[in-house]
Formats: sequence, structure tokens, C-alpha cells
Amino acid sequence: MEETKEVKVSTTDPDSGYMVRDGKPEGFFYLDHRTVDGKYNVITDVYVTAGNVHDSVPYLMRLARQVKQA
Repeated sequence: MEETKEVKVSTTDPDSGYMVRDGKPEGFFYLDHRTVDGKYNVITDVYVTAGNVHDSVPYLMRLARQVKQA
């Protein structure tokens, strides 16, 4: 039997994503994913996604963009 996951969609902002994390409020949010220069701690890239997107999803795409821009 195939498992299905219920995906909640906001009626007022369908581009946002429903997020549940320990110690955080539960609800519809956006996340910013930042790439930081390890030597100087300067933010070199910011990418915004729906709140239900895991950090690992945009990671490789954003890293490739940084390498290409260098």
C-alpha cells in the first residue's frame, strides 16, 4: 500500500509552505537559504522557498551557482 502525505495549502498565500519544527511556531511560512563565505562570514547568496522545503533541496543548485559566478 502506497503512503500518501497530506499537504496543507494556504487559502490566502498558496505559495507559502506549512512548517512544523520543534520549538518554533506552526503555520505557513517562507524560508531563506543563505550561502555564507566561510572565511569572512559574508552572506554571498540568499534564496527564498516555501516553508516546507528542506534546506538540502536548493543546496546543490545554489552551490553550483556560486561556483559559476566565481
